[in-house]
Amino acid sequence: MERLFLSGGIKIKNLILEVVNLKKHFPARGGNPLVRSERTVKAVDGVSFDIREGEVVAVVGESGCGKSTLGRLVIRLIEPSSGGIRLSNEDVTHVQGEELRSLRLKAQIVFQDPFGSLNPRMTVGASIAYPLQVNRLFKRGDKEGVEQRVKELLERVGLNAAHAKRLPHELSGGQRQRVGIARAIAVNPKLLVLDEPVAALDLSAQARVLNLFKELQRNTGMAYLFITHDLSVAEYIADRILVMYAGKVMELGPRGGVFKTPWHPYTEALLAAAILEGPSSSDATILDGDPPSTIDPPPGCRFNTRCPHAGPICAAEEPALVEVQDGHMVACHLLTGKLQRRIPASTRIPVSA
Repeated sequence: MERLFLSGGIKIKNLILEVVNLKKHFPARGGNPLVRSERTVKAVDGVSFDIREGEVVAVVGESGCGKSTLGRLVIRLIEPSSGGIRLSNEDVTHVQGEELRSLRLKAQIVFQDPFGSLNPRMTVGASIAYPLQVNRLFKRGDKEGVEQRVKELLERVGLNAAHAKRLPHELSGGQRQRVGIARAIAVNPKLLVLDEPVAALDLSAQARVLNLFKELQRNTGMAYLFITHDLSVAEYIADRILVMYAGKVMELGPRGGVFKTPWHPYTEALLAAAILEGPSSSDATILDGDPPSTIDPPPGCRFNTRCPHAGPICAAEEPALVEVQDGHMVACHLLTGKLQRRIPASTRIPVSA
């Protein structure tokens, strides 16, 4: 498989995850469910990025842009249509059986809905113990060892041994999410895929869970693929930001570069729509209309139907993801000289660090 390093052209050691030209196309459902449609939904359409050890990459974008599908592809909950996934330098794109079980020890996922991701009939202790037992991390019959490990995991996420005997409905939303996190880290993974992990929580619970993620990262060195629609959360938690639109990567770069000096018009529009600290900009790009259908996406740049700077080339040719600064990648014809004018600096949205 082709190797890709998106880090200023320098090969970086200890890469945890490499994703190369990853695609997932679902069959489109027609009006008659008995007739198979020839069309496909291009949910993820040629995405490439990497994650280093101990790094947090946040994936942001509007609803339907492919964020959650990307997370499920990385963890191999769904089969990719094409492209490649390397985890800890091993190709896991199409692994099955015992190889897939081995992958589960290296990468885990935390879902948005903590209640829906827990079995309502299993106690908290049983839910956390399950991955330990199914992956045979303890000898059969070592009930005491499993219980001690469950207790340690509960304490690590800010709960106590008494919670082990409770059922999910007896916990608050924040407590349930902590249980989900404890279950995910039980096998000591190198990568956590976090799919909107604080979106269903109130603000105080969000802050506590985000601080928990930071503490876990400091103590374990895990890498995170953090999927969120909330730019303030991405700004707080991430080292790098990946901006998706209609299944494509629009911009990928360091947090400070993306938030303080966004290059892509779509990134600027997202920042303009977000309620972030910093002075307002009266000439900021505000998006009109809806994202295009991923069944029949527009030709050329996916964003050209809503971009205020689009020219004829934007509807005719798809822009390549090019490096504009060290480690900062952008897919836009404005940056390659194919359009007559660049984005004026005055339209950049200033955001506090």
